[in-house]
Formats: sequence, structure tokens, C-alpha cells
Amino acid sequence: MNIQPDLANLIGRNLDSIASIMRTSDGVRVTTHCMYPSNGLVQVTVRGGAETIVASDEGGAAGEALGAGIPFKA
Repeated sequence: MNIQPDLANLIGRNLDSIASIMRTSDGVRVTTHCMYPSNGLVQVTVRGGAETIVASDEGGAAGEALGAGIPFKA
């Protein structure tokens, strides 16, 4: 199958809009292709330097659990 370059570019641009990467004051916020049960896309903030990197969904999974009525202990 031969995919035309214009079609490939169109698909790439649309995927880029779904999986966005934004700078924050202390790291980078990345929208992943993973989804919560609510169908919301998982976003993680990545912080760190040369020795240590921390990735966090900033409590997104806990919020999803609470919103679904699942008991959650922090």
C-alpha cells in the first residue's frame, strides 16, 4: 500500500495535537495515548535533571477513582 505524503502529514499533525507536550514552570506536561476509564487522556508532568526524573499524573488517577466512587486511601 502506498500512502501519499500529504495523508501521512495530515495524520502526523492530528496525532501531534492529541499527544501534546507543553513546558511548565518546573518541567514538561505530556499528554499520553493512555486513557482513564472515563475516556480522558492521561497527562503526566515530568520533572528532573541529569540524575533523577519524576513523572506524575498530578493526582489524576486518584481523582478518577474518587469520581467513580472507588474508596481511595492516600
